[in-house]
Amino acid sequence: MSDSGKTPGTPPEEPMSFKDKTLAVSVFALFLVFVLIFVLAAVFFLFTGTFHLLGIEYDSWRSVFVFIGAGLVSDLVLGLLLLFPKVLCTLYFARSPRWQLFLFLLLLQFTFDLISVHYIDEWMDGVTIGSGAEAAFVLIMLALDKLIPDRKKEKGKWAQGPPQGRF
Repeated sequence: MSDSGKTPGTPPEEPMSFKDKTLAVSVFALFLVFVLIFVLAAVFFLFTGTFHLLGIEYDSWRSVFVFIGAGLVSDLVLGLLLLFPKVLCTLYFARSPRWQLFLFLLLLQFTFDLISVHYIDEWMDGVTIGSGAEAAFVLIMLALDKLIPDRKKEKGKWAQGPPQGRF
């Protein structure tokens, strides 16, 4: 190492020009404004807009949390109940294209989840959801379930180690 603390052969750092500094500060400021607007919009739609737009009425936040808890328990039970039909469908569609199996299993999952949400809605007096909102809620949950990667499935991909190359 040289006396300046840099390794030999590295070019000296040039100070940023005024144009580069202005661009960096502007991009950072726009990013902060975007984050602030996103947070404010999320808070507004969470507390007022989304429930009103979807036609969801609730008595208290406690009833909303009980509804979500009942949904989680129902999802656990349905997950266990759907194992047998999923295995049968996989065997039945063994020679079919993968997209047909995927669509059929998705339709099966949607049907069971919609029935579950409907019965939880009927059972609870504190939360009232319209039929369209039930279907929209189930579609959103199915989309999130399919889009979020499953860590258990990824472990099988990396059994020989992480992929080589640049990230």
